[in-house]
Amino acid sequence: LQELMRAQAEVAAAGNRQLVGTEQAILVCGTDDRGRLYGRLSSQAPEIDGVVYLRGEAPVGSITRAHVTRSSTYDLYAELVPAAAPGPLRCQPAAVRTAPGTRAPAKSSTEAVRGNSA
Repeated sequence: LQELMRAQAEVAAAGNRQLVGTEQAILVCGTDDRGRLYGRLSSQAPEIDGVVYLRGEAPVGSITRAHVTRSSTYDLYAELVPAAAPGPLRCQPAAVRTAPGTRAPAKSSTEAVRGNSA
């Protein structure tokens, strides 16, 4: 049994090492008895698999992005990625399609001034 457990630990550690340096989606679960914020990857089952210890703040129950910085045999350690600030909305004009034998709608005065075509 010890040999089997050792082999399983090696497999788990190798899988965790592959995640170091990547950005992952994390479900924030809460804090442990030492006050550390932790969460889980979609592949980590409660009470079976390890957890991801998080540096930063996020509400419990949220799904957030985190950069994995190191690993242990069963657990990962990650820093929360700040949410990108929303930029200005950019709307593209919809393409105007005309049926065969019909004319395209006339340009608006704004499009005519800007030189945009419909």
